[in-house]
Amino acid sequence: LTRVPPASGRGRTVVSRAFEAPAADFTALDAGIAQAKNDVISGKTKTNYYNHQAKFLMWVYKNKPDSLSSQFRTWLDERIALQKTNKSSAEVRLRKEIKGEWLHERNAAKPPLDFSKFDNNDLERWIMSLQKKNGEPAGESTFENARSGFKDLIRAYGGSMSPEAAASLAIFFKGLRNQAAQRRADGDQPIRTGKAPMPFSLFRRLAQAILQSEEPVFSHLFLLLSWNLMCRAGNVTIICVDHIEWVEDALVIHFAHSKTDKEGKQAKD
Repeated sequence: LTRVPPASGRGRTVVSRAFEAPAADFTALDAGIAQAKNDVISGKTKTNYYNHQAKFLMWVYKNKPDSLSSQFRTWLDERIALQKTNKSSAEVRLRKEIKGEWLHERNAAKPPLDFSKFDNNDLERWIMSLQKKNGEPAGESTFENARSGFKDLIRAYGGSMSPEAAASLAIFFKGLRNQAAQRRADGDQPIRTGKAPMPFSLFRRLAQAILQSEEPVFSHLFLLLSWNLMCRAGNVTIICVDHIEWVEDALVIHFAHSKTDKEGKQAKD
């Protein structure tokens, strides 16, 4: 309440306008907070993490079921009892259901792991068990993605990793990288990893072929932008009219964010 000085000798009491504002909608605010925390990683990265998390949870179910929360273990027991198909297709279906009904929801009150019982050494055991379809050890990128996926899992559900466990994991990964480097040196793995650069001769052939197609405008422009901007195709797909301007005789395209700068702090052209 606010006391207003009188103009005619008598005071009057009025209600401050601050109290006239509507009450805060905590449900909407909490939903916004949860969405902001969920947007720490991009959509493609989430999909990658969820795939590894689902595989990890299935591995824990088979090898250390007591490390799972009672809710998740009961749910998984019921789903497995309903499966009537062969083992391999049943596991693929289960992983899809885990992602759809548990991981996408990211409800901190409903964690799939019981962090009080989980042995962090089991993460190293699971990563060590990862293999390619031909039985060879998985590549470095698979190991890195698996570790990142686990860290996202414990962050989403309020778990934690002790300093000792984090130090052990760091030493383990250093050893994995050394082993991978030795396999490359021995010729057991290719030295080059990732995508190979496109030669200029191939770029010219593609550009000529597109110009001779029935609808060349979009495809040809997309190819030219990707080549001249020296950027990922994903960056070209998000270019908007507002990102383009002429500076003297140059066409300038601004990138609001990129794969390595998701917050857009280093926006550049």
